[in-house]
Amino acid sequence: MGQDLARAIEAVENSIWVFHCPTGSCNGCDIEIVAALTPRYDVERFGIKLVGSPRHADVILFTGAVTRKMKDFVRRTWEQAPDPKVAIIVGHCGSTG
Repeated sequence: MGQDLARAIEAVENSIWVFHCPTGSCNGCDIEIVAALTPRYDVERFGIKLVGSPRHADVILFTGAVTRKMKDFVRRTWEQAPDPKVAIIVGHCGSTG
């Protein structure tokens, strides 16, 4: 395991605050993320909390392929998140373009 990844995991060991960044998706993944926040699954019991600003996030959750119009938004979002930070790409669109 790389040192950067080990530091990132250690930094979010107790709780994970997530900022969801939709980047031009079909909303299929967005629906699944919202479903995980409902009382049926209640991810907050595991210490995972959705936050409204990337400045408070440990993890940036990207959904969808990054479109040209969203490129600058994605870059600004990533730069606003404090270090150490982790990016998670959700779904087929975001991971393959």
